[in-house]
Amino acid sequence: MLNQFSLLELACRTTDQVRLAAGFGEALERLRVELDAPISINSACRSPLHNAKISGHPHSLHLIINSHWGTGGTCAVDVAATADLSSSGSYLLDELANRPRTVAR
Repeated sequence: MLNQFSLLELACRTTDQVRLAAGFGEALERLRVELDAPISINSACRSPLHNAKISGHPHSLHLIINSHWGTGGTCAVDVAATADLSSSGSYLLDELANRPRTVAR
């Protein structure tokens, strides 16, 4: 599927499902390569069941099925990095996806 990430890293922790929005996997691949720093995924794909178990937002971009956004799959990840990526990580993902994004905090 992807060269830089395993299915285990991306899969829902409850159902083992992986479904990424079109182009999102490629954007993640480029992010890991272009940052030239190790990053590990803490959370990627979430089934509706898993999202409810962890009290995730009902319209989370982590959801593999998300009719609210119409993404066709997950287009969000939570990552940990060994380098300071406080500004470059978000910028690169925005640039790689070639579309604006809104982040709810």
